[in-house]
Amino acid sequence: MRYLPLALLPVVYAQQHAFETQQQEPWAAKYGTQTDLGYTGPLSYSHLPYARCLDDPSTTFDIAVLGMPFDTATSYRPGARFGPYAIRSGSRRQSAAAGYALNWMTNPYTRAQMIDCGDVPISPYDNALAIDQMEIAYTTLLARPVNGSASARTAKLARDGVEHPRILT
Repeated sequence: MRYLPLALLPVVYAQQHAFETQQQEPWAAKYGTQTDLGYTGPLSYSHLPYARCLDDPSTTFDIAVLGMPFDTATSYRPGARFGPYAIRSGSRRQSAAAGYALNWMTNPYTRAQMIDCGDVPISPYDNALAIDQMEIAYTTLLARPVNGSASARTAKLARDGVEHPRILT
């Protein structure tokens, strides 16, 4: 008799757990899932998924948006380092769900898995080091296998916000 309450404990817990999973949060019950508006949410290019691709080798993509905040080669008006932020901020009105392009007659976001890989941490003081950091970032991400939703065999990078140096991919 002394062990009977312990034997009934899993039954009581299972019923309590089933009751808790059936309840929804008040927001979800009334309005559904939380979606980001064009002017809200975390800042990523066109509200794409964001990942630190240089840190996580398991991240797969077909096309990656990669910021290069570099402007130390200019002498009079620096500011290209703010380019990746400005491009992401300007793309907030776009989204993968509403990305239909009339000239292509398709939604380009559905043809390949796109991801925002953030900015490459570039040295603001040493140009040679900054160029090396950009090259290694490109080499690292271009060596990754593609996700497979596009017909390409290698991943593609869309670079934004870099000043004058060109690294061809």
